[in-house]
Amino acid sequence: MTYAKWYYDDCPSTLQQAALAQHYDMILLTDADIPWVADDLRDSPHDRTAIRDFFIDQLTRYGKDFRYISGNRKERVAQVVDWLK
Repeated sequence: MTYAKWYYDDCPSTLQQAALAQHYDMILLTDADIPWVADDLRDSPHDRTAIRDFFIDQLTRYGKDFRYISGNRKERVAQVVDWLK
């Protein structure tokens, strides 16, 4: 839903309804604080902060609780391990 809104400035109502009906035990949102590396899925290396902020806005707007992950790989893994305990 959020990607549809970001890339197409629109989201079909059926997709939005399905996305908002889902319950997630934990949503993890990563910061843009590590170097960007191109691959087959990633794009927009210069929009990382804007995309992250858009995700924060969407998650907050729709009442989806999330955990924010930052730091290097080891720090990120430690954060998630701690939350899963």
